[in-house]
Order: sequence, then structure tokens, then C-alpha cells
Amino acid sequence: MCEGLRYLDLAHKEWKVYFSNPKAYIPVLRDMGVIEWVKWGRREEETSPELVDFIQGGWASNDSLEQGQWGKFEPELVNLAVQGYMEKDKDGNLHWFDVPEGNAIQAVIVKRHLEERLYIVTTDSPPECSWVHDRWPSMTSIDQVAQG
Repeated sequence: MCEGLRYLDLAHKEWKVYFSNPKAYIPVLRDMGVIEWVKWGRREEETSPELVDFIQGGWASNDSLEQGQWGKFEPELVNLAVQGYMEKDKDGNLHWFDVPEGNAIQAVIVKRHLEERLYIVTTDSPPECSWVHDRWPSMTSIDQVAQG
């Protein structure tokens, strides 16, 4: 279910961020190539009044978005500026995958009060990777984004 992400900074240094880190911020690709950093999801221990409206976790299934379950948050669909992602299998082993060239992982940003959080959009795993996890990050073609 995409528990880690890998990205390169402007100096081409590789960084990894994990949902388990309560200070996890993710780079989001904005218009004109601008990168914005957004906090990844909400953790169980985050119980302050301005955060309790956020859904606990760091993922939004494509089905729940299509069914309107996130509608009250007015989610904004965005693309992540990452080059790889990590899935953990049932035995706890970590498996890193590259984001295919010309693609981006999709996420939604939701805002409440003065806070915003990012949730990675998930879909069913491809059959060849279902042994790793049953949920997989949703991808989009960057070409489609540019034309959209």
C-alpha cells in the first residue's frame, strides 16, 4: 500500500520518506514544475482539534474517491514528484519499485481549517505484484496531465 517513497533532490541526492515517520512530507508536482511539500496523511496519535477531521492513514482508495466518500474534503487530485515507491509484503519484507518513465503517482490533497494533508490514491495491485500487496499506488501518464 505504498508505505515509502523515493525521490531525488535538485543535487540528485536520493531521499526516502516513510509513512511511519510522523514528520513525513511528500513532494508534489505543481504547475510550471514547481514542487510543493505536503504532509503525508494523519497518524493515530494526531488528535488535536484541527486534525481530527482528517481521515486517519495515508491512503485513499480509487473506489472510495469515485463513490464520493471524500467529497466533503473537496479533494484536489495531484501528482507526486517521486521516482520510486516501497511496498511491504505480508512477511514485512520491503520491495522498492521505480515509477515508470513518463508516469506519476497520484494523490489527493485535502484541506481542513488551516491544515492540509496528502493521501496517496490506491488501486488494485497488478496481477504480477499481488503477492506483495493487494493495494497499489495509482499512476497516471504525465503526457495526459500535460494535455489535460
